Amino acid sequence: MDIVKTVIDWSLLVVVWLVQLAVYPGFRRIGKSRFVTWHSRYLKLMGYLVGPLMIGQLSFAVWNAFTVRHWLSAETHYLGLVALTWIATFRMVVPFHDKLQSRGNEPNLVRQLVWANWPRTVLWSVIVFV
Repeated sequence: MDIVKTVIDWSLLVVVWLVQLAVYPGFRRIGKSRFVTWHSRYLKLMGYLVGPLMIGQLSFAVWNAFTVRHWLSAETHYLGLVALTWIATFRMVVPFHDKLQSRGNEPNLVRQLVWANWPRTVLWSVIVFV
């Protein structure tokens, strides 16, 4: 079971760093006329990839946290970090994707999206390396 958790954690780490360093900055190169169609497809495909990974990670975190006998454990810290990735995703990153989808490719929104994604990048790095 630990190997599955490790694979999920590393998968999310690799994806978030690729997105942070290449994909999101690359949004600037997509022409405004085709951005909304491209972005819609990107969101759908990333949802198929990242959605199950995030749900799996959260499931492991909840299961592990509730099987320990004390609340100050590595398992509960792990759950806290995973919960923070969900908060960062849905409170910080998703709203920028919604704006990009409705307004199109605006350089200022892309820049804000890149900055908004740094907390997730750091959190998933901490989950794997700490």
